[in-house]
Amino acid sequence: MDDLIVASAYRCQGFGRYLLDALTHLARKTSCSAVHLDTGYARHTAHRLYLRYGFELNCHHLSYAL
Repeated sequence: MDDLIVASAYRCQGFGRYLLDALTHLARKTSCSAVHLDTGYARHTAHRLYLRYGFELNCHHLSYAL
């Protein structure tokens, strides 16, 4: 999953969890075996949501600008 973003005026009101619920429901319905997401390094509030939801931090994605 890329770019799961809730508008700043609506954050911390349960919309992120609602979107994750819808996404995981769709993934199960279509026989997906996992949901993967990338998130920005400094998105700490989002990280707390993902970890509470049950996502596991299992890698770091690094980039090097040229």
